[in-house]
Amino acid sequence: MGMFTPAKRKEARLVTEQLTAGFVALQAFWALANAGVLAAMAEAPIVPAQFAQRANMSSQVLTALVEYLAAQGLLEETAGSYALAAPGRQLMEHAATLELVRGHQGVLFMLEHLLGQLKTYGHGVERRTHIVAKAQGQRRYGEIFPAIERLVHKARARVALDVGCDAEDLLLFIAKKQPRLTGLGLSETESLAHLANEAFAREKLAQRVRAAACPFADFQLQPLAALQRADFPAAVWQRVDCVIACDAFGEISARPEGITRFMKKLVEAFPRAAIIVAMPCANDAFLAQTGGPELDLLLRLTQRTLMPEEQWETVFIRAGLEVSQRVRLHTDGFTVWTLAAK
Repeated sequence: MGMFTPAKRKEARLVTEQLTAGFVALQAFWALANAGVLAAMAEAPIVPAQFAQRANMSSQVLTALVEYLAAQGLLEETAGSYALAAPGRQLMEHAATLELVRGHQGVLFMLEHLLGQLKTYGHGVERRTHIVAKAQGQRRYGEIFPAIERLVHKARARVALDVGCDAEDLLLFIAKKQPRLTGLGLSETESLAHLANEAFAREKLAQRVRAAACPFADFQLQPLAALQRADFPAAVWQRVDCVIACDAFGEISARPEGITRFMKKLVEAFPRAAIIVAMPCANDAFLAQTGGPELDLLLRLTQRTLMPEEQWETVFIRAGLEVSQRVRLHTDGFTVWTLAAK
């Protein structure tokens, strides 16, 4: 039991953050060294936006890498200009360390290929695994799932549709708390739906909670047609009075205009349903999570950004929805909204 003490958890989190940050920082450092950026910094400070063309890099990418390395203490910033900090100079002077990183590129690419064999394609371009989704679910039990469950209860829902049921944890959590609720979950593949239904059966919930294969891309285009093709009784899905979308749009693939179109279609399909959306937002809590700075760097390198809470609510308004409940959470910078058609 000692391994689960708060002190041990804190120590494990610290080690994980150090390993993650160290690995990403070395990769970013090697990339800038290979592009000649660090050699230029060794001679004089640079302004990323001005140096980008010389480095044959986009201004956004170079700025993201430089700011990340400054946050890790390898570079230092003065009035918008960046130079090598003492640890960065030491790393530059020991070229063998950078060559070691370069030598492991083949291994890293092979590892990515092997991990790819375990992955399924989730919403948009974001690749997910059931294992990753389960890990997310375990972290979200403490704050996010209870917040969503309370909003479902307040909405007095009788038939709830979870549009992101790749990991069954959320629907399972809500159904166990609300014995009168019927739950439907959409999974990306038949295998994920099978895993979810096995979990519902183990908890003796199979009579009122079930999952079916229905790719989110299909549901996004034609919600009602996708439900008709899914393995749900029409008499059940036609009574849906609550739609739940927890992190359903993907941190990388979400686009405001695409989400607006989807939300409009949800309103058309379920005009009287409460719509509960839970998404990470651009705020300090997101950066404070384990791996937050690295996730932020990934988003910036792909020229995507998390939307702040205000932008999400603009999307909702444009879709013909109004916010009736808003709950700000600490975990992963989430905000949860209950929405209703105007």
